Amino acid sequence: MKNLLNKKLFLFGALILILVMGVVVVTAQGPSGSGWWTGFTLQNIDSDADPAINVIAEAYLKQGQTDPATKPKSVVKLPEDVAVTFNPGFSGTCGAVASAGCRIAFSPDLPSDFEGSVVVSSDGPAVAIVQVNNNPSGSVGVSGGSARAGYQGTGAEIADTTLIFPTVKNNFAGQTTALYVQAAGGSAPVNIEYRLNDGSTKNQSTTIDANKTYVFMPSAAGVPSCNGGNQNTCIGGATVTSTGAPIAGTVVEFREGVSVAEYVLSTRGLVPSDTGPVIVAPTMKNNFFGGTTGASIYNADTSSPATVDLKFTVTNTTPGCSVSIGDVKTDQVTIPPLSSVVVSKFQNNIGSLPACTFFAMTASTVAHGGEDIAATVNESRTSGSDTFKAVYSAFNSGQATDLVFFPLVKEAFFNQTTGLAIVNVDATETTKVNLTYSGSTGTHVLETTSALDPGEAVSVREAYKSNSKWTAVSGGLPKANNKYAVTVSPVNANAVLVGLAQEATVSGTALDVYNVEGFNQ
Repeated sequence: MKNLLNKKLFLFGALILILVMGVVVVTAQGPSGSGWWTGFTLQNIDSDADPAINVIAEAYLKQGQTDPATKPKSVVKLPEDVAVTFNPGFSGTCGAVASAGCRIAFSPDLPSDFEGSVVVSSDGPAVAIVQVNNNPSGSVGVSGGSARAGYQGTGAEIADTTLIFPTVKNNFAGQTTALYVQAAGGSAPVNIEYRLNDGSTKNQSTTIDANKTYVFMPSAAGVPSCNGGNQNTCIGGATVTSTGAPIAGTVVEFREGVSVAEYVLSTRGLVPSDTGPVIVAPTMKNNFFGGTTGASIYNADTSSPATVDLKFTVTNTTPGCSVSIGDVKTDQVTIPPLSSVVVSKFQNNIGSLPACTFFAMTASTVAHGGEDIAATVNESRTSGSDTFKAVYSAFNSGQATDLVFFPLVKEAFFNQTTGLAIVNVDATETTKVNLTYSGSTGTHVLETTSALDPGEAVSVREAYKSNSKWTAVSGGLPKANNKYAVTVSPVNANAVLVGLAQEATVSGTALDVYNVEGFNQ
């Protein structure tokens, strides 16, 4: 049993910062539209001899609002590998000791107009993802809402005094980004600098109280609204710096002026440890079954331009495509200091890949100055009258590990299924991959039937169905209409992996898709 001293130390050491955009309310700051709400999922990833962990989630109103004397709080014990959820539209179902997939609740309840942040502390390692939604779910959401997005909670071990947002917009093609920044445990005087594609800069400063969240809107710093004008004046990247406590953040991209949003995009704000001279984007597309991506690559160097070598490896094609799986194309871009460049078919810098390809991108500055870079990838797809959009952050290959965690994977759960893309980013090692699904139906272990070469990816979707790409080595296949926490590991213990989850509707009325990066631990 852990003693009290260790518990106090771990309470800070395992801190997770979850930025909650607002449960059911939208103010003048933040996304257009109505019915917005957020939920989150927590997973215990402790593998110690005493693997159950104690978790406390505490809610804080946003910057400028006074917290009540008794802040809403949730306390629960999580057994090994167990994941629990919070959904403001439903009552809690967890007891003092959680079971797989149960719902936690706050006491007192969050008010219906709550908007702010949640701080989660635990006496052992845990990870969390947050979902931003407007679809009807119990008592929250709005009729006709189909928008949703997901992002990682930020652990205290990576919270930093610098935050990087490779993509910011102010009414660029009708879309705007809201940047949510949270002070991690102490007061944080912060400054945000927008560097726009026309070379101009804009700044805004404020002080964020401990554990509170402030919403930065580009217009508040004087970033122009494009609205059909010069498109370089309202798009670029941003850096937030704190002279006090570490900070964490997330970006929420939304469509301007809608009453009920069809889509929304969100991903965690990047920190310096997310940057490196080699980054990997495992899923990119050029009109692959209607989906097309653009990657915003950010040069984190403060003084030197970054010459970036781009390597594109074809991982899938539509029928009749002029390239084959395994083909490699190259390109190159140069990025000014603290600025971004978009890589996409519209910029003619994806190595002339045809409009039928699914591919992975490796971006490297190693052959040049070795500057640190980062990237986010946006995807857009139209199917009939529906528009789908998703975003994720590319991976710093130097942060790849032999364990990747996904707190929430759905297998035809209320018509939603989560696909996993796993990439072997090791430079030399070849490996098969194990995927351990833990949930209310028990533990199910899959193994890929083929080994992944360095840089190769495999996708696992609808794991409850038999497939030539994987086989069940323990516990049988996962069961349909269930949700799981998934741990991914290489069979070759020397190899390292990264992974991405994308949730989508299986059939029928479609909600928006969303991506969440796997947690490397």
